[in-house]
Amino acid sequence: DYELYMRILGEVPHYIKEATAGDLCELIRLLARRRLRERNYVDMVAAHLLQKIRITDDYLPSRLLVKAANSFASLECRSQPKFVEHFLRHFEHRIEELDADICCMVSPLFVANYMADALRRAY
Repeated sequence: DYELYMRILGEVPHYIKEATAGDLCELIRLLARRRLRERNYVDMVAAHLLQKIRITDDYLPSRLLVKAANSFASLECRSQPKFVEHFLRHFEHRIEELDADICCMVSPLFVANYMADALRRAY
């Protein structure tokens, strides 16, 4: 239903303002699962997640971090280089938390298109 779709998307900006980092990761996963490449919404989630990662140090479980990384890769989120740089740096600092099962969850798309050389070596 188009009207319901538009109503739900209209609530996203209100939700994002008060969401935790975990909530933002779940939201980006939802957008990726539904293949909603609405650039404004993806950029909005990326900007707020960057703030949560950098300023508030909102903790993300490693499994959720990997799932969010896969989601951003599937949505081709490269419009904000600052976000990509800080997200990859955060990922690199937490690479030691990833066990074998979680490492297997990392998508080839994320490895090939998003990981920088330093992160690939650490991975």
